[in-house]
Amino acid sequence: TYNKHCPHVCLEAPHIVNIFSFSKAFGMMGWRVGYIAYHRSLRNSLLKAQDTIPICPTQISEKMALGALEAGREWVLSKLPSLVRNRDLLLEALKPLRVIGGQG
Repeated sequence: TYNKHCPHVCLEAPHIVNIFSFSKAFGMMGWRVGYIAYHRSLRNSLLKAQDTIPICPTQISEKMALGALEAGREWVLSKLPSLVRNRDLLLEALKPLRVIGGQG
């Protein structure tokens, strides 16, 4: 999916909760950081649900997420060519095993 630009879309309506991760949007796989966007009318209900969910990202994950937001998508987009190159090298190296396929 690195060679296709998928826009980050947030739908807005009083009944919609958008759930996002920094994994693909900012190249932060494994950092386990995400966020939600919602209509303000849902705030109290979401706070009740959040209270029952254990949420403990590490401080370094939080700092990385903040840095990603400050750097913006331009930084991520500048890294895509090297990610595509690395993916292509890996797929080529795995071809003899005949276990890799698909488009992702």
